Amino acid sequence: MELASVFNKDIQSFMMNWMQYNPQEEIKKLQMPILLINGTKDLQVEPKEAKLLNEAVPGSTLELIDNMNHVLVTIEGDNLENSKSYNESFRKISPELIEAILRFVK
Repeated sequence: MELASVFNKDIQSFMMNWMQYNPQEEIKKLQMPILLINGTKDLQVEPKEAKLLNEAVPGSTLELIDNMNHVLVTIEGDNLENSKSYNESFRKISPELIEAILRFVK
């Protein structure tokens, strides 16, 4: 049941299209400053994947934010807390995320 949203017939064409791209090759096509941000508690995109993107584009900026997850909030606990946070709108965006974006823009 957990994978129903990924394998739902309505999004199959999108998923097939999306999966044909190699992010490391696609990011090389950009001609602009690049900021990559990843949290160390991201359940969907591991920090090693962000590092691969950073290595693909010399001069890009990588910010790894300790304990931040995929929905940009700080998680101090385990994966259960992390998973629950996806539906907890009371959580505040990581302050480190805001600082990283401001540094990059300046």
